[in-house]
Amino acid sequence: MGQFSWKCSKCNEQILSDSTRRNYNQAVLITPEKNHVETDYQGYGEFGGVDAYEWLGKKFMDTFARLKDSGELREIGIMAADQVSEGIRIVHRDCFRGEKYDQLANSESDPDQGWDTDGEDEGSEYGEEEDGYDHEDYSEDEDGE
Repeated sequence: MGQFSWKCSKCNEQILSDSTRRNYNQAVLITPEKNHVETDYQGYGEFGGVDAYEWLGKKFMDTFARLKDSGELREIGIMAADQVSEGIRIVHRDCFRGEKYDQLANSESDPDQGWDTDGEDEGSEYGEEEDGYDHEDYSEDEDGE
């Protein structure tokens, strides 16, 4: 199984796996029932022990009944992800301000599958990006400093 990820529902930046940019791999899966905090996203869809696609599969099991017999909740969730208005909602942990599920939009799928393709954080010298959220870059520069 390959890696995959989403974009933050608030700042629209990637939820990264194996991030060198501090906190970009820390995220919260927001569901109507509970929030699931992940402090080290690995790129396989699990947040705080909850598989995002399996959660979505349970939510829409009856809607996608043709897949119900397969017993694969994850498969149902993947099928439902791009077809439902009440989908997966994930935010960076630093962006999270206590929003409820209904206050957020669905998270977009990350075409770069959680791999950091930006290279460097382009925020201000104080680590705050234009989106107003603090996503500081604590990686070392070329000189190891």
